[in-house]
Amino acid sequence: HSGIGELDKGAALLEGAMEVWTKLGDTRRWQESLTLWGMTEFARGNLERSEQQRRDLFESGVKTDSDQAKVWGALGLAEIVLRRGEHRKAYEQIEEAQKSPEGIRLVEKIWLHGMLALVLLEMDETEDAREHALQSLKLSLGSSPNGYYALEGYSGAAEVLLALWEQDQNAENWRNAQRGLRSMKKFGSVFPIGEARALTWAGRAKALKGDFAGAKVLWEKALISAETYHVPYERGLIPYHGVASLPVGDSDRDRMLAQAKAAFEVMGTPYLLAKVEAEAVRK
Repeated sequence: HSGIGELDKGAALLEGAMEVWTKLGDTRRWQESLTLWGMTEFARGNLERSEQQRRDLFESGVKTDSDQAKVWGALGLAEIVLRRGEHRKAYEQIEEAQKSPEGIRLVEKIWLHGMLALVLLEMDETEDAREHALQSLKLSLGSSPNGYYALEGYSGAAEVLLALWEQDQNAENWRNAQRGLRSMKKFGSVFPIGEARALTWAGRAKALKGDFAGAKVLWEKALISAETYHVPYERGLIPYHGVASLPVGDSDRDRMLAQAKAAFEVMGTPYLLAKVEAEAVRK
């Protein structure tokens, strides 16, 4: 249910499953359900609950010597601190995940490299960011999406490759950015909770090309998708990129600024709110 956007229903079912596995003493199933529940709460914007679930998962993985649980827990915690703007902590959590190679399958590789690319970009490690984004992209384009929890990996790679093209608008960077958008679109077509993110980056690409009208159309579609599938982060991310991309004086910037502020205030994410405020004063 969570992957197709029924997040509330998915959370309720996973909570019930946790109770069943606890009573039966099935640790493996308990870990799997906690993994999915933590991912669902993250998508719902419940960062504190998701953080605790992922800590519990990682600790369970340590106790049972489960590489899979340790990887899921560590990468999940990396998502949390990355959203709070704690990039060094995110890097450390990803390093922690890499200590359990048996738990890193194809989906986890896409997830890990895509997130690591975004963390490195934020840390101004541009070439390393490019390398990991391309690793994630190669894996995602060579396979079909089969884990909705890897959204931040697909999205991270697409965001980084788009940012690199913005920094240096050469032909190779544009081809890579287009491939990243294609991968993100493929993910969103399989898992509706990724649809808004795919449209967000597609809109950002149009804006960077100077097609502001086309960008606004895609962002409006993205907002509709975010409302339909109840993904609160995107409700702020979409208008934030509008504020960041549109020319100063554009008639829609003030509206988008208010939307982004409201969304991130509700989520309780000061780092994201500060990014919006920084763009608001851009001259």
